[in-house]
Amino acid sequence: MRAGRLTSIALAGLLLAGCSNELIGRRHPDCDLTMLSNEIAMQAQAVPTATVGPCIIDLEPGWEYEHQQAESGLARFWLSSDGMGEEFLEVRLQPACDPGNAIRRPSPLPGVEAYLTGSPYIEPVRVTIVPGSPAAVDYAASIGVRLSSENAEGHPFDLALADAFDPPVAVAEAIRAGRTVITIDEDDAASGTMELIFPDGENEEGMTLSRVIDEIEDWVAEPVYRADWYFVFDGGCIVWDFDAEGEMVATVDDAARRAVGFYDLAGLRQQMTEQGYYTGP
Repeated sequence: MRAGRLTSIALAGLLLAGCSNELIGRRHPDCDLTMLSNEIAMQAQAVPTATVGPCIIDLEPGWEYEHQQAESGLARFWLSSDGMGEEFLEVRLQPACDPGNAIRRPSPLPGVEAYLTGSPYIEPVRVTIVPGSPAAVDYAASIGVRLSSENAEGHPFDLALADAFDPPVAVAEAIRAGRTVITIDEDDAASGTMELIFPDGENEEGMTLSRVIDEIEDWVAEPVYRADWYFVFDGGCIVWDFDAEGEMVATVDDAARRAVGFYDLAGLRQQMTEQGYYTGP
């Protein structure tokens, strides 16, 4: 089942209770509706005007469904991740929403308009590599090539190779610009080491590249993702509210689209009504 397809409906022996701030438990609202769950039914009761509902297609490795809560006018559930934090994603079904100045995005399915506010905030680690002499330039350049294929806890490297003409001036200018500095002299080039200097002046000599990356990873802040996706349709709105941090935020949008889908709530409600179940006013 894909997020861009509505699931089919098959009702099977369901007893429904009234809708009243009920914490439903850890059984998730599955997009496979061959056996209808209480979670899906409570969504239908909570927002009786909605024609589309949110469901779980398949959770990503390390992701966990927390619980669903439903009350009159609102149904919501949360997802947690060992790489992005507890309840990093809240999925809400509500009667309406105002995307405001959100950016229009491609629709996941007919009849649904999608909007996005926010984006992953992954600040690059700005590093200037300063060769201490002309003899160290080639090794310094090779360090730049190797760093360009690495990252520090998800942060890419923004690299600059300084001229070897006046190393002390190059270091001072980089520090004033808030850049981390790697200096390499002839001895470093011969031994495969380097000196690391942080913008606050803290430094350590004789480091291997792997140690440099480890030290930078300890120093940088984790990437964060604060964003809202709005899926607006006839009679309701689904909101994906992200509050995530960690290396995995760079791909969390795509992962969420693989994990969270939509189902035909209007069709479900019609079948429930035909079979005598209460679905709200």
